[in-house]
Amino acid sequence: MDNVICTVVKSSSFNAISYVHVSDNAYNLMKEVCVALRVHLNTFKLIEEESAPPLVDKFGWCTWDAFYLTVEPAGIWHGIQEFADGGLTPRFLIINDGWQSISKDGEDPTKDTRNLVRGGTQMIARFHRFDECEKFRKYKSGSLTGPNHPPFDPKKTKMLISKAIELEFVQKMYGT
Repeated sequence: MDNVICTVVKSSSFNAISYVHVSDNAYNLMKEVCVALRVHLNTFKLIEEESAPPLVDKFGWCTWDAFYLTVEPAGIWHGIQEFADGGLTPRFLIINDGWQSISKDGEDPTKDTRNLVRGGTQMIARFHRFDECEKFRKYKSGSLTGPNHPPFDPKKTKMLISKAIELEFVQKMYGT
């Protein structure tokens, strides 16, 4: 085997090249490592030493990350409530394209296409009017805070997407 010479490395000695840390608590391990390296290297600050950037004042929320195409008024209300309970106040809200009135070719263009769940499935549909879809049209002001508020299941989105992926897999498997 030929000797390989690296032309990038310019030193023949190093102050530190690795660090090993042991802890009896896995949850504290990374914090302890960061504190030790911070003291030793003095080249970075811990998050507790940093100040929040001005961008934090412009924090917003896009419902796509939480709901994809299953966005609905109750989900939005609960999402905003979770932020408030956590001490955060979004400065803006983007309701993703799951609110739109869309229909597929060959369907009644005056009725909304139903059961679009996964991202990308809406791409085969057309925006047919600049109005909210049926699930948003049915919303009545104040109904989310009243005694007979609609139910909300935070696990619903993941379940629907999981089932849609399963259905797609079966359809591909059997060529339907």
